[in-house]
Formats: sequence, structure tokens, C-alpha cells
Amino acid sequence: ELTGIFYAYNKPIFVNLLGPGSGFNGRQGAHLKVKDRSHRLWTFWCSVRKTSYPKPVFSSGWLQFTHHYNLRIGDKITLRKQLKRDVSNGVQYKIEVQRKINLFGKDVWAHVL
Repeated sequence: ELTGIFYAYNKPIFVNLLGPGSGFNGRQGAHLKVKDRSHRLWTFWCSVRKTSYPKPVFSSGWLQFTHHYNLRIGDKITLRKQLKRDVSNGVQYKIEVQRKINLFGKDVWAHVL
């Protein structure tokens, strides 16, 4: 779920998602290619902080993505690693955005397109 910090600044992401095959290969960061539900390709720069809190963060490309989808605090972002057979075009991850809406008195998560 998006928080104010995640939306507005450098965006911490889970180390486990990147794993050893993340493409960092000992470097400070790497470009991650992701494809959204409409098959649009996005490239985010993912780097590791140089501070004592070395969590990976998204920077370059992320703000354009948040503006394109008009993301809000509370939206849910799902990033899934592609299967090996799906990465021939260089896309490493699929990204989905969901927003909680009230439908007939019940809160449901709907895809944001």
C-alpha cells in the first residue's frame, strides 16, 4: 500500500523481491524493466542506499509512473517477477495498481488502468 513517503520520495522496496538475480552484480543499482496491465513498458532505476539503512529504492521513472496513474496514498502496488520464459524481451517484472473502492456498501480492490 502506498504511503506518503513511498509516493513522494525515494521508494523502499523489498529486498526479497529483487533476490540474488536482480541484476545488481555488485553495483550500486540497476534499471528494472516492468510492464503494466496495458502492456506499457516502464523502466525504474533501483539503487541501494549508501547509508547505514541499505534498502533498495526506486527513483528514476517512478514519479512519471505515479503521475500517469494518478496514484494516491492508500493505493496498492503489486510487483511480480516474470517467469524466465517471459523475459526474452527484457521485461523483468509485471506491475499492477489497485485502488480500494466502495461497491454496494463493500470495500473492494479495483485495478487502476
